[in-house]
Amino acid sequence: MKTGFSGFIIRSFAAVLAALVLSAPATDAKRKEKATCRAAVMSVIQKYDGCDGVETVNIGPFFLGIAKMAAGDEEGSEFLRYVDRMAVFSAEDATQELRSAVSEDLSSALAGYEKGIEVTDEDEQMAIYFRRHDDSVKEMVIYSIPDMAVIVMHGNFPVSELEKIATDAAQEY
Repeated sequence: MKTGFSGFIIRSFAAVLAALVLSAPATDAKRKEKATCRAAVMSVIQKYDGCDGVETVNIGPFFLGIAKMAAGDEEGSEFLRYVDRMAVFSAEDATQELRSAVSEDLSSALAGYEKGIEVTDEDEQMAIYFRRHDDSVKEMVIYSIPDMAVIVMHGNFPVSELEKIATDAAQEY
């Protein structure tokens, strides 16, 4: 059994996935509103890519395919099979002025997403946002606020499979 912050994060992630399963599907009005923000977080990442103190990594389908093959039966590999594209962004080393601008833009972009959970533990603060359509999560955003770090995962994550992964993770940790 894992303890500490990583175990706390995994248990929290499991709770988010369970909440996804139990929540009602979005109304048509909500779906239309969310369709307009589909690229919102990626737009923020692209806007600040190349700025001093900002690091960005975009992983497309080809390299994710290689990662899926390499992962085999490793822990977490069952989740990886649903990811089509991934981006990792960090403005941790940016100036305070740039960090404030990024934070403001991310807050605006994330307004169109559903917040699954917000976790605070000592000096750590993290939130998981998602965008879903019918019985699938199409985009998941993990935002570490003090680190000014974002992970965006695009794909087709069936809610039923996420529930199973969450249940297995909660039992393990």
